[in-house]
This record gives sequence, C-alpha cells and structure tokens, in this order.
Amino acid sequence: MERVLVTGGAGFIGSHLVEALLDSGASVLVVDDFRLGRRDHLERAMSTGRATVLEADIRSATDLGPVADFCPDAVFHMAALHFIPYCNAHAQEALDVNVLGLDSVIRAVRSAPLGTFVFASSGAIYGFGDEPWPETAPPRPGDIYGISKWVGEQLVARLHADRPEVRTAVARLFNTYGPRETNPHVLPAIVAAIREGGTIELGNLWPKRDLIFVTDTVKGILATAVGGRGFDVFNVGTGTGTTIADVLRAVETIRGEPLAVRQVPERRRAGDGHLIADPAKLMAATGWKPEYDVKAGLRKVLESEGCCEDHSGTARRCTGHRGIAAADPRKSDATVARDRPSRPLSTELGVKYRTAKRQFLGIGLSCISDEDFVDAVRQAVRTRSRLTVSFINPDYVVRGHRTPGLIEKMNTFDVVLPDGWGVVLGGRLLGLPVPDRAGNDDICPKLFALSAREGLSNFLFGCGEGVPERAANNLVATFPGLHIAGTLHGYWDVIRGHPGSYDQSDVDMMVAAINAARPDILHVSIPTPMQQTWVWEVAGRLDVPVIITGGSYLDHLAERVYWYPGWANRMRLGWAYRLSREPRRLWKRYSIDLTAYGRMVLRERLGQA
Repeated sequence: MERVLVTGGAGFIGSHLVEALLDSGASVLVVDDFRLGRRDHLERAMSTGRATVLEADIRSATDLGPVADFCPDAVFHMAALHFIPYCNAHAQEALDVNVLGLDSVIRAVRSAPLGTFVFASSGAIYGFGDEPWPETAPPRPGDIYGISKWVGEQLVARLHADRPEVRTAVARLFNTYGPRETNPHVLPAIVAAIREGGTIELGNLWPKRDLIFVTDTVKGILATAVGGRGFDVFNVGTGTGTTIADVLRAVETIRGEPLAVRQVPERRRAGDGHLIADPAKLMAATGWKPEYDVKAGLRKVLESEGCCEDHSGTARRCTGHRGIAAADPRKSDATVARDRPSRPLSTELGVKYRTAKRQFLGIGLSCISDEDFVDAVRQAVRTRSRLTVSFINPDYVVRGHRTPGLIEKMNTFDVVLPDGWGVVLGGRLLGLPVPDRAGNDDICPKLFALSAREGLSNFLFGCGEGVPERAANNLVATFPGLHIAGTLHGYWDVIRGHPGSYDQSDVDMMVAAINAARPDILHVSIPTPMQQTWVWEVAGRLDVPVIITGGSYLDHLAERVYWYPGWANRMRLGWAYRLSREPRRLWKRYSIDLTAYGRMVLRERLGQA
C-alpha cells in the first residue's frame, strides 16, 4: 500500500490509523468533514509531508472529485456516525451517512487502481449474547447503527463481486477506547467526571463489553488488509468481556483513590446484555493479537488526560486541556475555538453577569444593551465560557411566584433579559435601568448574523417534529453562511404520553445528540417552566458555551406561528396583535395574569415610597 485513502481520518480511530500508515511509508489522503473529526488529531500526520487533507462530505460526489486524482491503491473506510443514541434520534441521517456515504466512496474509487478495500463495520451487527460472537453468527442488529453497518457490508460484498481482484475485507470493530475519543461514550464520561471532580453517574454496571485499546484496533484493521484477493470478514476484539464495574475498579487501582459513583435508575438501558468478540479467525489468519489488557489501556487513557501519574512517576493535573489546534487563517477566532479539543467550560464569565443582575420582583434581571449582550456571547464562545440565557415577561413573573422552585431556577441563569414591554415599563417604574425590550425576536437575529459573520454554529432544539428543520432552512436562507450544527424536536414528552416531563433516557439522548454536534450556541424552545428546569438539570452535562431558552421561538422561525409584524413591536402593541391572532391560547395571559402582574409591580412601587 503506497497511496492510501482514509475516510474519517481525523476521527478517533481514523487518526490513529493514518499515523500507522504514514509510519509504514505510505502517502495518505484524509477525507473528513470535521463535524466530529478534529484538525489537531492530524498535527503529527501533517508534519510528515506525506498526508493530504480533503475536507468533504462523503455523500457528495462533487466533494469527492479529487479522490480520483489521488489514485489510491488502498482504501480504509472509517467515516460514519457512530454514537448510537444520536443515530437512533437521527435515523435518516445515520442511514444517509453510513450507507449512502459508503456507496458514494465506492463510486469515487471505481476507476482507481485498487488493491485493497477495508470497511470498518461493527460488532453491533450481532446484538447481545452470553457467548463471544464468531463471524459465522447470524446478524441480528438491534439499532439503526447496527443495521446501517450490516447494509454497508452488503455494499462492500457487491464491490468485491464487481472487482474480484481487489482484496476486500470487513473489520467488525468492538468497543474501542483510547485517546482522541470524539463521542460521549461511557469511558470518556468517566474520565470527564474525574477531571471535573464530580460524581460519576452511570446506568447498568453488569453488561460485559469487549474493550479494545485503539492502537490494537488499528493493528487489527491493518492486519485484515493483508492477504491475496478475496472477500473476508474479521472480528477485531480481545475476546474478553469487561463490565463497567471492572473498569471502575481498575481506574481506582491506577489512581490509588476511590471514585464517587452513583447509579441512576433512569440511565439503565432496558434489554441490555453482553457483547464480546471471538477474534480467533483474525489471530489465526494473520498472527495479530492485542497487546493491551484493560488496565494497561486505561492507564494510557488516564495519562493522556492528565488524570494519573505518567510512567516517569510525575503527577500531572487533570485539567482536560489537550492542546490547541493550529489556527486556520481562513477561519475566525470563534471557528478556531470550535475546532479545539473539548475542555471544561469556564464559569467566570457567567458569574460576572449573574452577579450584575438587578432584583425585579424576586427575579434577577440583566439590564444590559443588545450590543453588550452580543459581545458577551462572542466572548463566551471565544473563551469557552458557559453563559446561560433566559427571558422573563409578565406571564413568567406571575408563574414564577405561583410555581414552587421556578424563581430559584430562573435565578441560576447568568443572563435574564426583559421579553416584553411589560417588564421594561415595570422595571423602569421600580427604578431599574432597563435599556429596552430584548426578546428572542430582538436578540436572536443579531446572534444569527454574528454566527454567519464569524463562523459560530447553532443547534436548534425544541417544538414539534419537523419544526427545527424548517426553522433551520428559513434561517440559512435569511443569513447566508449560517452554520446549523444540528436540530432535534422537543416533543418527546408528548410522544411518550406524559406532556410536561421527559423520560431520563430521552434526556440522555438529547444531551448526547447536542454534544455530538458540538455547537457554539444552543437554542432551547420548549415551554416554561419546562425549559428552565431542563437547562437547570442538564447544563452541566452539555459541552456548549451558550445556552438560550426560547419558548415557541422555533415555531415562529418555522412560520408555524406568526407573532407580530415589526410595526406592532415598535408601537409596543405586540401583545395586542398576538392576542387578536390567538385569543383562545393567550386570553388568560393578557387578562388575568397581566392584571396580577400589574398588582405585583404596584405593590412593590408603593413599598418603595
């Protein structure tokens, strides 16, 4: 293998594979869209002068056009959406990337002088079982990810039928772990909790998984490529089952101190089981065998994260900072910040704004201008600082005083802006320097313009099925260059039959999907008080600098609900316009609740006299 194409080469396993190929003397073309892959993963590879990067979507024949000019003699197809909760929540996207993307890559190399094609499949095609799975076991995938990999294997088999001279191999990878993990699987979550000094919250501890260290996986993948023409399937695993309880004990032994662990019943996956490889075929055919046992592999992971002493005995702080990606001169500071490895979000900026709020009827209100707020968002993204943002209108104020715990949750937000002239006028009546109305429809267009201009990414979460996607389409049309990192509807409570509260498993899926997209700004559009409670509960688990609540704002952006024209807002009659359009839904808010709010302001004003 002299000229090798590696799709997904900036990802977790792919980047380690690229380095191994370069060490063997090959020249490598890396294809990656950098949605999950990271440029800093390729720093060592690029320093050799024999690696080339093509930023491309594997589903696009146009993007893959330069592959034909590279003329690869070997292909390792690693690109895929791997994280199962995300795949389950985005089934169509998972099938598009994992199946149609593979087909697109095969078409891109149809005229290349191929000698080898290796497809990274998964042990997920087997489903759970009590015994190690040999390659002869019948496939029975239990999720979209496993199904997509099984279909992918059929495409690769067809490739071999069309080009029998090509050495064609399927590598069914089991649970790989190690440095550079790009998905929030269990081991990265454990390391993150250690790094932050928090309690490790887990579900089932008993299921066994075949945990294989990443360098062993890479050597196994390379071993599948060795041999003459033909089509073959190999398991790449250790053959040993390890429970999460075993992992926790090993980590405690390595670090020499106990871990704080709490099992959360809601995180226990129903129908869980064991998943272990039988790697005898690969070992017999190639002589490959894993070099790392679980304890040795975990030590390497903890050392790479600075969470234990290295082999020299030097203690290193567990900070989670793993270096900064080289700046691309074509990108803004905000975009470069997004390409950096994840590290704990700073809370200093949020504390600064939270402590500057002014008391308004028991709720902290941020009296800042639109320009200052936009600058705060820019600063939060650039410095990877957490900034949570919510809004209050007269209705929210009344609800806050009627709903136990809601005001306390509102006051945990770093910035609380006045959404409605009622709060502006009420605040001014009580002597607060409220600059102007600052609702979602005032603030968010400025954030979208900022995002399009400086390369910030946005994630749209909430409202009904299909709404975030329609909102995203409208936003991209309005703000050319705007990057929407992902979308996810918020009707899971309705789908499950208990409106107003989410199942914990759905919350875990939401967090995983959002973190996988790595946005700079998250827009949360679910009802009050549900949205405040959701942010209050999960903000610490989200790797997102800026989180903004929005109520029904996505419905407005998707043009499902028309709030009011600009003139109504300028004349401070937006509430009247909305009431005329939705009297059945809003009459109580603008009559009974608004009267109650007026009384609260008046009592406070008289109390100041």
